Amino acid sequence: MFKGIHHLVIRVHDLEASTKHWCDNLGMTLSRTQTNKEMGVNQAIFDLPEGGFVELVAPIDEHSPITKALETRGEGVHLVSMSVGSVESTLAQLSGQGVTILGETGGPNFVHPKSASGVMLGISESENN
Repeated sequence: MFKGIHHLVIRVHDLEASTKHWCDNLGMTLSRTQTNKEMGVNQAIFDLPEGGFVELVAPIDEHSPITKALETRGEGVHLVSMSVGSVESTLAQLSGQGVTILGETGGPNFVHPKSASGVMLGISESENN
């Protein structure tokens, strides 16, 4: 079912300072930055040479879901997105096994943290089906 890790999302308070740290101290190369108004975050994305990426996210404002996560859990891993061959069939299989799914097919698809040992799992279609 799962082919590998598609990407990691890490929540941070200060995107600029965190991006600088990941570049200067951790040796990562920034691929791009963007704003996702729908999710209420600013993003810094570091593509990985062997596929996948690491994404740092910081809230745009106090209404962002990341704001609450930062307040309650602090900085750290927010999401692990898994690569799959088919999002639709994976969601059907997981749901059939009693896993709680957040989102709908065609939109963001997540496994609720209560169904994944406290970790929010994203389900992303692999480029190499």
